[in-house]
Amino acid sequence: MKCPAEQWTWLTAHCYLEGNADAVEFCPHDGYQNVLAASTYTLKEGEQPNRVGSISLFDVNAGNLELFHRVDTAGIFDIKWSSVGSSARPLLAQADADGYLRLYSLEGCSKEEKPRDSNGSTNADYPMSLGKQTACLLCCSIHVFMLFDAWDLRSISRPVNEASVCLGGGVWRIKHHPFVSDLVLAACMHNGFAIVKIGDLKPEVVEAYNQHGSLADGADWQRAKILPGGKTKSTTVATCSYHDRLLRLWMLKSDNICCI
Repeated sequence: MKCPAEQWTWLTAHCYLEGNADAVEFCPHDGYQNVLAASTYTLKEGEQPNRVGSISLFDVNAGNLELFHRVDTAGIFDIKWSSVGSSARPLLAQADADGYLRLYSLEGCSKEEKPRDSNGSTNADYPMSLGKQTACLLCCSIHVFMLFDAWDLRSISRPVNEASVCLGGGVWRIKHHPFVSDLVLAACMHNGFAIVKIGDLKPEVVEAYNQHGSLADGADWQRAKILPGGKTKSTTVATCSYHDRLLRLWMLKSDNICCI
């Protein structure tokens, strides 16, 4: 697959986390959309192996990354903010190596842990993404091809659409654009990150980002304000790679991508 030229993207900021970076999530709640959470999972080897992790909270302001809080945790498989309207204040959930789902409450620029852990195993090996503007569930498989199976949530006996696009690496994570229903951000493990237009026809890669030096693992869009005419400001994307512990913040230079 010949990827689009990377001249359409540009880096705004980057930093290195304390452990292996595996997930990034922008807070979707009004007043907190500048908050970026990044999580880690690191195996401490030895006579008594231990899986440790952390959550770091960043203030993303004018393309800059400013760390304002960090907490040590068990090794984290995945993190997810509560959906808009589901709680009075933003809640951040972590699925960790101890088999717990832990909830955190975000208050201003501070975080306090809530004693609402639930026992039981968690599994974040095959993430799925739910579109905000459609009644369609989209999932992918870990393969050099991104296999799109889309279901109507009112009837999930079989997919309503099946398609594929070669992304050159196993697809670990997919994220719908917060406003453009047919635009997907994919973490492609051994081949960086890609932005894919799914639409009603054959999926196509409209953007690629290959500035990470190891396994592409976490990715998310920042939720931006809608401007008159249905357009958004320049789209900010956060991505992280596992082994080099790198977190990057970048933007699309092409304003047309998010108005496709």
